[in-house]
Amino acid sequence: MDIGQLREGNIIVVYPRANQEGILSVKEVQPGSLLCDMLSPRPGYQFRIRFNEVNPVKLSTDWLVKASFRKDPGATGQWISPDNQLAFIFSGETGVFGNAADRELIYLHQLQNTYLELTGKELHIS
Repeated sequence: MDIGQLREGNIIVVYPRANQEGILSVKEVQPGSLLCDMLSPRPGYQFRIRFNEVNPVKLSTDWLVKASFRKDPGATGQWISPDNQLAFIFSGETGVFGNAADRELIYLHQLQNTYLELTGKELHIS
């Protein structure tokens, strides 16, 4: 994973043990590590992780719903952004915003960053 893509508020996943995972929100990017807030399974817990422990979260329809995207009933694979301004086409594996079709998005942090770039607004994940 390219750590240079991460910023405050990005959601990532960490696997501290073989069969456990934690969903984290980046609080600070520091030299050699990230300071994060845990979202799941223990909300509110803060800790520092090394770059080699960071994993991206794959985009899924579940994550789109958590980000307040709505499925467009009139178009297969198309979703409407929370601000009702952008169309997002999602294949089930990757997605693109209609006006940024040259950037294929695979991970949640990429969706968050591209949405911010296109709208100037943070994408809130519930």
